[in-house]
Order: sequence, then structure tokens, then C-alpha cells
Amino acid sequence: MGKTRLVMGRSVGGRKKTPSSLLLSLGIWPLVVLALWFPVAGFGQSAEVLRRFQLGNDFYRNGQYREAAEQYEGILALGYESPELYYNLGNCYYRLRQIGKSVLYLERARRLAPNDEDIAHNLEVVRLQVVDKIPEIPRLFIERALTSFRALLSVDGWAMGFLLLYVGAMAAIILRILFRKAVLRLWSGRFAVFFGALAVAAGLFWVSSLRASRALYAVIMEPKVDVRSAPEENATEVFSLHEGSKVRIRKQVGDWCEIRLPDGKVGWVKESVLGVI
Repeated sequence: MGKTRLVMGRSVGGRKKTPSSLLLSLGIWPLVVLALWFPVAGFGQSAEVLRRFQLGNDFYRNGQYREAAEQYEGILALGYESPELYYNLGNCYYRLRQIGKSVLYLERARRLAPNDEDIAHNLEVVRLQVVDKIPEIPRLFIERALTSFRALLSVDGWAMGFLLLYVGAMAAIILRILFRKAVLRLWSGRFAVFFGALAVAAGLFWVSSLRASRALYAVIMEPKVDVRSAPEENATEVFSLHEGSKVRIRKQVGDWCEIRLPDGKVGWVKESVLGVI
């Protein structure tokens, strides 16, 4: 069964930017339900989800982080997910000093809410505890700008934008054919070119966003992992990674995965050491 989105409200207060209160935002989102979408589950299971979420929040407030994590994990086992749920789990595991799980769940929260500042802030705090500091390959300014612009809309948003602009271009072309007056034909032609160009741009961003959304990322879950040159136990060790490091999965052969680091390094690890985001 696929995950059911569990949409919940936010807690009051925002990120703390002063060094002395850097970790204060590692709290929890309380149970303020805005909407619940239950396409499969009945009322009984919905009530169980809410009960577990409230109980997990209570455990967290009392400093019982392991018990809180168990309640949140129980919600995941029922087939539900939300940025708030992953956010809370990431914070629990940070308190429990399980950095790999903390990074994994905060990354999953960011996948569902990519523009959330609190999630980004907590993820940055947790990453300070990761052993491996892997620099990214420098990108050109135009590439960074285009990536930032693409992030303004979701895949569905770019698809809808492309569709609307395409319909606008087609409508302008039809009007140009129907109009008799030269001035109206001129302006409808200009609008057709304008909307057509924007439709092409939106289409390109749509395809790019779709490809990015299909990229598979994971987090190293073991304290230390030896990365091999080939999908074999006796292959040469090319480098090592530590718990919490984020990698991209390029392909899988049996129970081995080829991974790529932000700095361009490539190697093979066992699937069992990865937590897929």
C-alpha cells in the first residue's frame, strides 16, 4: 500500500538564529489537524493515527525520545506520511544521537516540503554531526540560478503551467486565423509567439523537474562503510563513508548499489547499508 499523506499544522514560533539557541528548533509540531485524507482507512484507523501522534508528542515533551519515536514509527507502519511526521522523527533520532536516521527522516521531510525553512535549518544542524564533509562540484552561476527557479514550482505546477501556456498559444493562433482586421491579426500573432515561447520554457522546466524528482537518493545508515570499485566483496576499496552521508543511487545490481557523491566520486555499496530517501 502506498503512503497516505497526513497533513498537520505547524507549531508556533520559528527558527532560532542565535548560536546559543541553535538547537531550540529541534522540537516537535503539535497536533493541530488541518486536513486528513484517508482514501483507504476507516475512522478507526484514523483515530489510531491521531492517538499515536498525540502520544508521541507527549513523550517528546517529557524527554522520552525513544518512546516518542516508536509512536511515530507506528504511524508510518500504518501507511501514513507527512513532513511533520518525518520532521518529528528526525528530531527524536537527533536527540538519541542516531545521526543516520535523523538525516534520513529530515531529508524525507524536505522531500515533501522542499521550501520549509525549519526543516532546512534542522537538517543543517544535524549535518554538523556527520563525519564526512563532502564538497559539491562547483556549478556555474546560470546553472544555480536555473535550479533555484525550477524549485519555485513542483512537477505538477510546471506541468499545469505548460498546459495553460500551450492552450493560450493555440487560442491566439486560432484568433489570428479568425480575425479580419490587420491590427487584431498582428496582436494575436504576437501573443501566439509570446505564449508559445513561454510554453516551451515551461515544458523544459517540467521535464527537468520530472527528471530531478525521479533521482534516487539515500543516506548511509552504518557507522562506517567501505565503498568498492565493483559490486563484489573482494573488489578494491576506493573510499569510505560514515553514517549520515547522503549519496545518489545510480543503478542496482543484485544487492549492490552504485552510488555517486556530490564531489563526483563513484563506487559500490551493499543495499542494506542505505536508507532510501
